[in-house]
Amino acid sequence: MMNFKQNKSQQEKQKIPPLRNAEKLFLLLCRQALSCDRDSEQNTSSAYRKAASKLSVSDAAECVEIIRKQKVDAFVRQQFQLFLEEFRKQPAAEKADSVCSQLENRITFACRSQILSNYYLWHESRRIIRHLEDAGVRTVLLKGAVTGSYYPEPECRKSGDIDLWIVDSDPDGIAMENSFGEAFEKAEEVMRQLGYEREEECHSTYHVAYHANGPEVELHGRLTGMLDEIQSNHLRAGFSEYSSIQLKEYEIHEGLSFMSLAPVDHAYYLLLHLLHHFLGKGFGWRLLIDWALVLKKEASKDFQKELLAAVKRGKIKTFAEICTLLCVKYLGLEWKYAAFLCGNGDNRGWRPAAIRRGADGNTKKIPEKKRILVRQLCREIFESGEFGSGDEARMVMPRKSGLPGLVSEFHLQMKRNHPTQSKNPLLWPWLWIQTLYVFLKNNLMVRKISSVDILRKASARASLSKELKLFRE
Repeated sequence: MMNFKQNKSQQEKQKIPPLRNAEKLFLLLCRQALSCDRDSEQNTSSAYRKAASKLSVSDAAECVEIIRKQKVDAFVRQQFQLFLEEFRKQPAAEKADSVCSQLENRITFACRSQILSNYYLWHESRRIIRHLEDAGVRTVLLKGAVTGSYYPEPECRKSGDIDLWIVDSDPDGIAMENSFGEAFEKAEEVMRQLGYEREEECHSTYHVAYHANGPEVELHGRLTGMLDEIQSNHLRAGFSEYSSIQLKEYEIHEGLSFMSLAPVDHAYYLLLHLLHHFLGKGFGWRLLIDWALVLKKEASKDFQKELLAAVKRGKIKTFAEICTLLCVKYLGLEWKYAAFLCGNGDNRGWRPAAIRRGADGNTKKIPEKKRILVRQLCREIFESGEFGSGDEARMVMPRKSGLPGLVSEFHLQMKRNHPTQSKNPLLWPWLWIQTLYVFLKNNLMVRKISSVDILRKASARASLSKELKLFRE
């Protein structure tokens, strides 16, 4: 007799759509790019030959669109060319050689544009930092070229803006209240002298954006601050010593280097960047590639021990674990780089089905609940594009599920939009009305999407936040 009963995990699993062929190809390209230092050319050709036999020209074209949306053109360009070499040998692709050439040209053109953009950003970063330091303002570069130094070629990491941390800013200041102190004020004056104008509307608590003819430059007064005060304090506790953070000089190319956070704090900051976008509209595969490459290069026991302690202090251990499992399952990160996070710090951990034995010699498996969560996040990443740009119906992720979560997030948004006035509870009703009016107006006039659809999707995403136990560990 057939059993029609299903447990909750089986029901959740069935709700997750399977990966499309183009998505599988995209992940294969990323895996091969990440493992090119250990995979032989023969193994690479074999993997692409097998994939090419199952894919159509439309699948390859869709994959190019995913690459473009995820902003990893330069990172996977060489791998995509190797795939096309095998794909052109397939009978079904003989009549589509011109289409394959067009796809290859699109990737190549995007790659060149990205690399030239990076060179400009590096030059502008160095110019701004030099002027700030000449004015006596200690400044370090966040992410950007520093994270690019972990790539096989630094140019392969796409950067969209310049993030600078003003080291001597008041760590308790708030950007919208202009309360980061004297050093930050001096930095803002330097930016004005360089021709940059401050963005009029500021909804961030921890950085201020500046614009000129070139890229956006964000001056950070704090390294964290996108959440409420209690959660922000948890995240700040993850840094080694917030009042005296260790710095390191990263060499990008000969003659070009930048000061930034030391490796453990740099890795922790990347994780906070992931979390920031996850709680916003979402993050893309590029940020997970950053995370995987840092874990691969900084593989010492001391680094792993300190990073594990940091994510525990920040109360984001489960989030770090799931992000790392995503890299293991879909990006091919070797288990030896993940075990310290995914095995509660004892290098044993849960193993994916494809990996037979744990560090202790016994077979370990990722619990079914976490397997489902990893698959849900994978689907979320593909739907969102880079930073949620692929889905207009996205808004920030509520910290709680259901109506209480939506109301709580609405209240936090009101505080972000009105940091000074919201300190007076008597003004809250009026500020709630203003916030609701702007929300509905933007949905109708700017996003041109139903507010009901946005709220429905936000409620669905809230369940992911609950499963990740953010700030509850």
